[in-house]
Amino acid sequence: MFQSGRFPLIAMLAVAGAFAWRVSTLNNAGLAEPAWLRPSVLVALCLLAFVWFRQDSAVRRFPRSLWLNIGVLLAGFIVIPYYLNRSREGEDRAQVLGQFIAFIFALFAALIVGSLLGSFLG
Repeated sequence: MFQSGRFPLIAMLAVAGAFAWRVSTLNNAGLAEPAWLRPSVLVALCLLAFVWFRQDSAVRRFPRSLWLNIGVLLAGFIVIPYYLNRSREGEDRAQVLGQFIAFIFALFAALIVGSLLGSFLG
């Protein structure tokens, strides 16, 4: 999972952490969160997931259908495990699905760290 295209994955962690930091600092200051913040972060995360998907499928020469592309953009947490299962063979499937689950936990950790940093430093 991580061999092809690490930048989008690292950028997703950075966006999640920065989002949590910003929301935490706004809450500490008693300010309302801007209405555009959550949707823009969601769009950024979806686009970064699609960039990773596109890079990975190109490296593996996996044929991407229109519906798979749309699925990754709209429901990546559901469609990416399907893609990982279809694009890998044998024992590699279990390993890469484990890496995907670890990445989801890393996203949650980035949110927690960003929130804590915003609380203590913001």
